[in-house]
Amino acid sequence: MEGAALQLKGEHHLSAARPVVWRHLHDPESLREAIPGCRELHEVSQGSYDITVEIGIGPVRGSFAGNVTLQDPQPPSSYRLRAEGGGRPGHLSGTADITLYEDGEGTRIEYTAELHARGTVARLGARLIPSTARNMAGQFFSAIEELARPAESTGS
Repeated sequence: MEGAALQLKGEHHLSAARPVVWRHLHDPESLREAIPGCRELHEVSQGSYDITVEIGIGPVRGSFAGNVTLQDPQPPSSYRLRAEGGGRPGHLSGTADITLYEDGEGTRIEYTAELHARGTVARLGARLIPSTARNMAGQFFSAIEELARPAESTGS
């Protein structure tokens, strides 16, 4: 089979307040630092970024170049992320609906995502895409939390 479609759901808890988390999720510098394997990220228009990432999914490793767009923002509650990119290992695309909830003094982030893979990455790495995606999401949200900490402590 040349293509693979996958559904993912997840949630992460961050100690930072929801407005601070929202700000970092929409800041190009924060995104560049937080996205695992990000080599380049350039804002091409409001909420749209050209991106190059290095990804390893099982035995398939390589560089993917593409675009990430943040759509339908409802500050500071929700937005949709649309991503598409390709490279030597194949083609990846997907959407994710991301919702931020107040959780005490912190933030709970829930997401549902649909991913599509074609090419070598689908043939050789399809079974590993869900665990890789969850791992990358965990790394991303941990990095966002680290970036949000200085902003939280400056108000003290």
